[in-house]
Amino acid sequence: MPASNEPEPGGGIADPLTADEFRQIIGHFASGVTIITGMSDGEPVGTTASAVSSLSLTPPMVLISMNLESRTGEVIDRTKKFGLNILSDSQADLAIRFAGKADDKFAGVDIVTGEHGMPLLAGALATMECKVVDQVGAATHVVFLAEVEGAAAASGSPLAYFRGEFGRLQLARDNLVLEELRRRIVNRELPVDRPLSVAEVASSFDLPEDATHYALISLTFDGLVVIEGRGFLMRPLTLELIEDALAARRLIELGALVAGIEREDRDLESLRNLAELTDPARHGGEVASWVTAYVAFHEALVGIAGSDSAIEAYRRLNTPPMVLSFAPERAAGRQGRAAAQAAHQDHMELVAALEGRDLPRALAVAERHYADSVSFARLDTGQAIEPDVSL
Repeated sequence: MPASNEPEPGGGIADPLTADEFRQIIGHFASGVTIITGMSDGEPVGTTASAVSSLSLTPPMVLISMNLESRTGEVIDRTKKFGLNILSDSQADLAIRFAGKADDKFAGVDIVTGEHGMPLLAGALATMECKVVDQVGAATHVVFLAEVEGAAAASGSPLAYFRGEFGRLQLARDNLVLEELRRRIVNRELPVDRPLSVAEVASSFDLPEDATHYALISLTFDGLVVIEGRGFLMRPLTLELIEDALAARRLIELGALVAGIEREDRDLESLRNLAELTDPARHGGEVASWVTAYVAFHEALVGIAGSDSAIEAYRRLNTPPMVLSFAPERAAGRQGRAAAQAAHQDHMELVAALEGRDLPRALAVAERHYADSVSFARLDTGQAIEPDVSL
């Protein structure tokens, strides 16, 4: 039977993979990044490697795969010893440097000598000194099986390698800290009159410093934090910032309406239920309860486009302080109650427009809703805007 490229059971293909095809496929496997080091006649050698794995706990063992044509591989084959340096997410520059073939890889690099004589990288997330106990040839490479003779670890996050690029793993803990800080900043729970160090912010809310640093950097892209000198300055939630967030919300919502109006898998029954929950009468004057329902409806509205990335971006702009336009005391008053009732009516009309696949009507309601939101934010200044229904 002639060879075929048709998929075989299990998703494979009949013809052998080429080297380029395999590189592209295996690139979808995310891995950590290490630098393998060794010592040759008093001189350190090293190379970047991701083909590393733990092998056993008793005794502690690892395996690494090395190309014997590389200098580091040849040194390990000869000396039967190596250092394993697990890189942190701030060491991508070292990963790139040691992946090359330059003779001066260690120039300017801070290294320490381990208890067993191996050169180890200062600042690595973790280090191990290993003794080869067995090795197996595999095509162009040799797999070294080694016992771990000494090890140390520090706090931080690992450097990741995925589809040919270095990056940072988005850890669940980091996400929690990011959302916690975003909430506290928009609620104005941090001082805004001076820059704060990472340590100050972390200790204020009993958060890990590495995740706090990542969160503060991320929040600079949201405009909530500014880097000033060696510290981070929290931006007060001003009218300018509120209007900018509302404008961004408008763009995402309009795009979601255009993208989602014809989708067959839209859950409009759920969206209608959420719209009904934004009726102020259901909340007995409880502002926080109503705002929760408002936030849930708008995120579900963006969800009709079927884009998780759009929802994630929108969620950053759809926080309770943004909805309340930084004046919660107004939300409980007459003007706030009127604004909440008008918002509920807009929500119900938006759902009706979507059910009828009436895009012009949906866009007009969304524009009116945006204009009302901005006008509520501007109550203190006496300004107002007219809705743009020209789309």
